[in-house]
Amino acid sequence: VLTKYTVKLEEISFFLAADVHKLINDKAMNINRALLGNERATAKLLFILMKSELEKEKLHQLKWQERVKDWKLIQKNCVAESFREFMASEEIQSPPTVKIEMENMIKEQIVLSEERQRVLQHIGTLLPPTHTKSDLNEWYKTLENLNKSIDSHNAECVEKMRVQYELVQGKCQEKVQTCKMTLLDKNICTVADVEVVHSNMLQMTEKLKNRFEEELEHMDSDFKEMAKWHEQNCQGLYSCVLEAMGLWDVHLLKLSQQEDVLQKKVDKYRLEQDNIIQVMKNNLDTILGKMKMASCEEELEEYLEDALSSLDQIRTRYEFCITFKQTVMNEVMAYPKAILCELVSYSISISQHFSVKEIFKQ
Repeated sequence: VLTKYTVKLEEISFFLAADVHKLINDKAMNINRALLGNERATAKLLFILMKSELEKEKLHQLKWQERVKDWKLIQKNCVAESFREFMASEEIQSPPTVKIEMENMIKEQIVLSEERQRVLQHIGTLLPPTHTKSDLNEWYKTLENLNKSIDSHNAECVEKMRVQYELVQGKCQEKVQTCKMTLLDKNICTVADVEVVHSNMLQMTEKLKNRFEEELEHMDSDFKEMAKWHEQNCQGLYSCVLEAMGLWDVHLLKLSQQEDVLQKKVDKYRLEQDNIIQVMKNNLDTILGKMKMASCEEELEEYLEDALSSLDQIRTRYEFCITFKQTVMNEVMAYPKAILCELVSYSISISQHFSVKEIFKQ
């Protein structure tokens, strides 16, 4: 364009050619300056626009990364929260299977306890003299076997509950692995973060395991202590009743001794009288035998006097038997008093043994 107008101005010849070229050059320079300024302004505007776009893109990228980070955190928290809810559920904290085992154990314990109560009450019927120590020993053996059955039942129930707790712990371990694989598969967090979450979950399962073990140990300890308590009390009851039977045996022995003493006295008196009378009868038989062999009247009269004297002695001895009978009767009449004394002594002994007030003497 400038070249075209340069040619036209030269044709007009209003200015010199040099002035025309100078003017055109100035105009061209001004135009070039304007164009360069426009280009610089355009470039600056493009730079500013590009910078603004880059900053916006960077901001959007940062926001996106932040949103992704928040999303991953939310997903990780959801997994962790789901595991916490799983661990806090009733099925894990108080397993229904364990409750069932507990209920069955209590029902069986009630049945066995009632049976033991009947056995314990049966001791009230084991009274002398209708029952002996062998009956008491058989009763105690039955009680011991029943106590062993109860202890065995309690131990079996503890083991059954232990098995159920182990099954629950197995479910917890499976849940831990499932949550860990979920975090890894979704690429929600880094491997290090996954290990941290996994470690926290394992701590929760370990805490639950420790609680289960403490409950079982406490239950087992209580059962052992209760078994020891029952054993001591049953032994004490057995010893107490056995000693009471021993007191009865002592009482029977003393009664037997009293009876033997009375029998010996009666037998002694009877034997003495029988021996004396027998001697007199033998003497009379001897005299009568001599009378049969007497050859004269004087001998017969002498033997007759001896026979009459012997008969008088026999009559006197039989009359003395009345006094002997009274002596024996006195001994016999004193026997009930001696028996009463033994009964009072036995009543005092048995009352002291059971630490109760003695009432028989009163």
